[in-house]
Amino acid sequence: QAPTAAAAVSPLTPPAAGRVQGAVTIIDAFQDRAALEQLATDVSRRGGDATPLRAVLARLDANAPAQNTPAWLAERLDYTTCSSARCVVEGDGAMLDRLVERYAHRVAGKVSTSRDTERGHINELIALERFVRDHGGTIVRNLPLVPWKDAPPHAPLAHSTNGLWLAPDGVLRYVEVKTVRHLRNGRPYWHMAQLQLGMLCFGVDSCLYVQDDPDKPMTSRQVAHVVRKDVRWIDIALPRVARFWDRVRAHRAQLALAAAAAKRRKPRASHSRRKYERLHNVPRGVAVGASRLPLALLASDEVPAPLGAALHALLGTSVALDGVTAAGGAAAGGTGGTGAAFAGCAWRVLRHLRAPALNADDPKATIAEERRAGGEAQAAA
Repeated sequence: QAPTAAAAVSPLTPPAAGRVQGAVTIIDAFQDRAALEQLATDVSRRGGDATPLRAVLARLDANAPAQNTPAWLAERLDYTTCSSARCVVEGDGAMLDRLVERYAHRVAGKVSTSRDTERGHINELIALERFVRDHGGTIVRNLPLVPWKDAPPHAPLAHSTNGLWLAPDGVLRYVEVKTVRHLRNGRPYWHMAQLQLGMLCFGVDSCLYVQDDPDKPMTSRQVAHVVRKDVRWIDIALPRVARFWDRVRAHRAQLALAAAAAKRRKPRASHSRRKYERLHNVPRGVAVGASRLPLALLASDEVPAPLGAALHALLGTSVALDGVTAAGGAAAGGTGGTGAAFAGCAWRVLRHLRAPALNADDPKATIAEERRAGGEAQAAA
C-alpha cells in the first residue's frame, strides 16, 4: 500500500462574506505570459517561493503544448502522469496490463470517456472562478505538463494541474478540481496518488483538493481541503513506476521488431514468373534470387538448378568462389584424392552457371543477353 496515511488533510475555510482582500485574478499561462512573469517576480520580491511559476515559465520557453491538445496527449505517453499514477502505483492485474498496452502502442487519446468526464472538463473553469471569488488571491490556469526535475531516466514523472493558487497570505499551492455528484469530507483516498505526484512535480508542500457539485446551490456547491505532502510516498512509488516503464520499454521493443519484420521485402507472387520457372525447370524463387540474395546463382541447361543451389550453399561466398577459380580445380578439398576431385567437379559445374547475381540485376534480361550472344557466336562460326 502506498503510504498516504501521513498526508495530513484539513478543510479550507473560506473567509467571511465580504472579507476577501485584494483583486481576484485569473491568468491563462499560454495567453497571459507577461502577467505570469510579473506574478513570479512579485512572489520572489515578497520573499515567497516562486519555483512552481518558474517551472511553468521554463516549460513555456521550451514550447510545451497546451492542455488537451493532440501534442499534449502524445507528450503524456512519455511520463507517468496524474491520470495514470494511481494505476501504476496501486494497481495490478488486468488494469495495469491494459495501461502497459496503451503506453506501448502510444495510444495518444482518451481511451474511454464518460458523461462525468465531459462534465468535469466543462465545469473546471467555472469551478476555478467560483473558488477564487470565494477565497481571493490569484489563479494561474491552462498549465503545461511539468516533469519532476529529479526523476531518474528509467522512471519519468510529470503532472499538469488544473491551476496554481496564490493565496492572499502569499502561500502558493497547486489546485486540483474534481467535479463530483456528492461532496465528501475527509481524506481523498481515490486521488491521493495524483495529489502527491502534483506536489512532487511542482515543488510545493501542500495542495488544494477542490470538490465542486454543479447541481447544488451556489452557497454549498464547493468543498476544499488542504492536503500536505507525504515525503514517504515517492520512496514506495518510484520502484513501482520503474517496473512499469521496464514493461513498457520491453513491449515497445517487441513491437519495433515485429514492425521491422513486417517491412522486410518479400517475394511477390507473379504468374508470368512462375510460368517461366515451370517452362525452364527452375525451382521456385531461384530465378528471382538476384533481387533478394547477393550471391544467388542462375542455372544453365547443363547444370540443374538444385545442383547450382547446393554448390552455392556449400561454397556460398565470393572468397570461396575465387579460391576455386585460382586453384584451377584443386583448391576446395586439399592436395589430392577426394578433395581435388571434388574441386575439379565443382569448378567444371561453376563454369556452366550462367552468371552470378551481382552481375544480374534483372535475371530475364541477363538470360536474354546470354542467348543472343550465343546465337551471334554460332552465326559467326
